[in-house]
This record gives sequence, structure tokens and C-alpha cells, in this order.
Amino acid sequence: MIALRPTPLRLAALLALVLAIPTPSLASGQPSVAVVGVHGDGDQSEEDLEAITADVVAGFKTAGFEVIHGSELRNRLASAREAIVDKVYLEPVRSSFDEGRLLYEKAQPEQAIVALSRAEAQLEGAEEFLRDPRLTVGVQLYLGLCHISLGYEEEARLAFGEVVRMDPDRILDSLDYPPRIVDLFDSVRTEVLSREGASVAVEVADGIMGARVFVDGRMVGTTPSVVSGLPPGFHTVLVDGGATGRWFAELTLFEGEYRTISAELEPRGLAQGSEATFEGPRSGVARRLYRELAVAAGTDLVAVAAFDEVGDFRAGLYSGRSGTFSVHATASLAAAPGARAAFVRQLVERIALYSDRGGTIKAERVATETIPMVVGANPILNGHLFGRPEPVVVDTTPIGPEPDPDLRRKPPKAAGVVVAIISGALVAGGTAAAIAAGVNANQEPTSGVLVITVP
Repeated sequence: MIALRPTPLRLAALLALVLAIPTPSLASGQPSVAVVGVHGDGDQSEEDLEAITADVVAGFKTAGFEVIHGSELRNRLASAREAIVDKVYLEPVRSSFDEGRLLYEKAQPEQAIVALSRAEAQLEGAEEFLRDPRLTVGVQLYLGLCHISLGYEEEARLAFGEVVRMDPDRILDSLDYPPRIVDLFDSVRTEVLSREGASVAVEVADGIMGARVFVDGRMVGTTPSVVSGLPPGFHTVLVDGGATGRWFAELTLFEGEYRTISAELEPRGLAQGSEATFEGPRSGVARRLYRELAVAAGTDLVAVAAFDEVGDFRAGLYSGRSGTFSVHATASLAAAPGARAAFVRQLVERIALYSDRGGTIKAERVATETIPMVVGANPILNGHLFGRPEPVVVDTTPIGPEPDPDLRRKPPKAAGVVVAIISGALVAGGTAAAIAAGVNANQEPTSGVLVITVP
């Protein structure tokens, strides 16, 4: 055996090799968790829910987690807000529609009607969030096709009439459909469009201008706005003022009617209707909501916290990696109001143990049910999804030689001013989806490079 003398060079190489081998603590830190607020039960004020959210954040930080919350979370969610709402409320409709369409194409119209009727019923609870009428038009079109294939002409005419009401420009191409179906659709279209159209004037009660107006899911303008030529019958009207609030109504318009609507915007967030309803422990809405939040936030985990029907506080985790919820821990915060913060933090530190370092719920802690909650009663989450994007203050660093002082007409602005508003969002990777920069029209144009650093 030949022994190698440990020269300084060999010792340095050995030390570098040892340091390059990751230890468990360095190779995998604690997972990241998004704290999206607390779902109330109607008895807590917004201030109470915000304070409890702060306690949840503190609990995860104490447990050593990387916590994403506040404005950073808002930025991550902003670009995905409409996609989140669409998938949470319209995904079941889309799934049922796809099932019905495939059954029709397989020449099974009776089974297709069952799936399409289910899609129609599911849509009734989600029309407030509809931003594209193609889904509802498709449901009614295939209902009409199924009915006519079974010889139910009257039912087919009703469904085709709904198609024309929502999409007056829709026609059926004779190359794609049999002549009998095309002729029936054309006769229904002629009948509907021959009636004198109705009109709706939409304005906001307090004079707010620029709120988006949707009729039957299609954006038709901004407030104040007049929508003319609407086929008589049932219509939905949504006025969306962003952070100012929303207003939704269902109308039945008569032939030749001119109706004026004064919308009263209110910050409804994820709530549907005026009554708070509990989502049960197997709620598909809650499952889809937290799935989409995990994707948009770009974190391993999302904290789930809510007050249940009897007022107890429950907390758990959702893992985007495994698509599972953890079991939850429960505490009665009303029993000791003065110790509320300590109770919440202890509860959070406990559920933090339900996840491994990779951000997956431990097998023995996976739950089959979600925490019962009022989805819309979460002011933090509502603010993230429906609030205005916040101005971002950034520092600027000049690059290159200082310009000739004699050429300056105005002194430069001080660093740290608001130079941009991120109108999209910071996605999970930390890049800006869209930046709208404000330019002073009176400022002299200059050349150079502006480096904007967003932490």
C-alpha cells in the first residue's frame, strides 16, 4: 500500500469535496407555504380575520417555513385571478359539457341530454363569473342537436332559441350539419331576430365610470353604456368594477323594451348571492379553489384556515405537490379571547408537522375531506383576487456617464419614487407579467438605460 502524504493542496481538495456533499439540512430546507387568509363564518369582523391571519403567518415563521403572504402573494395571484375564478366555478360545467358532446358524437343522444342538462344546472350557479358565452352557447346547441335527433322538435326549437339569444350572429353550416337541422335552426333564428329588439342602459348608482358591463357573459362596453338589439327574453347583466365591487342581475326583457339599470357595486369577492353558505367537507369548490391557489402562488403548500358552523377555528394544509389536504386541528378561540394569538400559533406549529420537507402531506396525515368553510367570507383572499394592484416603489440606478449639466432642463427625480405599476402580476418565478410605466408628457425625452429591480 502506498500512503499519500497529505499535502496542503490535497487537503484543500478534500475539504472542497466534503463541503460539496449536501447535508440533509442544507439539501432540503423547509417548504414554502402561502397564507391566503381566514374564511369567517359571518360573526368575525374583517379586522379580526386580518389579525388571525397575522397569527397564522407568525406560526409558520416560527416553524421555519418560507411564508408567502401580503403584497408578494397578491402579485403572484394577480395575473391568474380570472383563470382561478373560471376554473373554480366553471370547470364542472365544462366537464359536463364535454361529456355530453362526446356522447352525442357517439350517437347516444339520451345519455348526452343527461350530461348537458347537468351542465345547464351547474351553470345557473356560476353565471356571475362567466366571461365568455361560448360555453353556454355550446351547451344549448348540443341540447338542440340531441333533441332533434330524438324527434323532439319543440325542445330543439327552445334550445336553438337560447343559442340565438346569446349569439345572434351564429349560423349552422350545411357542410357540417344535415339540411333538416340547418333548416330548423334557420327558422328559429329568423323568428327570434324578427322581433323588435330590447335595449338596456347600464350605469352605476354613484356615477362610477369605466366599470365593465357583461350581458350574457359577453363584454359589451363600460359604464355608462347602452346595449341595444337584445333579443327579447331572459338575460344576465354583470357590472364589474374591479376593487370597487360587482353587481349581478337576471332580467326578462320584453319586445321593444328600453330599461335603465342603476347598478350598486359592492365588494362581493368570491361570494355568490347575498347569503353566506357553508361549503361541506367534500366541497368541490374548496378543492378546486386551493388547487388553483397552489398553482398560482407557486408554493409547496397553502394554509387552509376557517371558522366552522359552530364558530370553532380549524386549520390545515393543502399540498400542491400531491394534490391532497391534511387533517386539520381545531381550537375554540372564544374560550380564551386573551390567549387567541397564542392558540392560533400553537395550532399552526402543530399542523406544520403534517408536511415533510418536500412539501408533501405525510401519508398518515392525509385527509379525505376539506375543512367546512364559507368560501366567499375571506377578505384577505377577496382582496388578492379582486382588489386593485398596488403601486410598486422601486429604486433606480443610473448607468453610464453623468450627462452634461448644461443640457439638463429639469433636475432628475429622486430615487425611490413610484416609477411603475405592475398591472399584471409577479408570477411564481418572480418575473413581471406586464409593466405599465407612467410617462410625464411634459418631460423632455432622454436616452439611456433604466434598471428596475423588484425584490
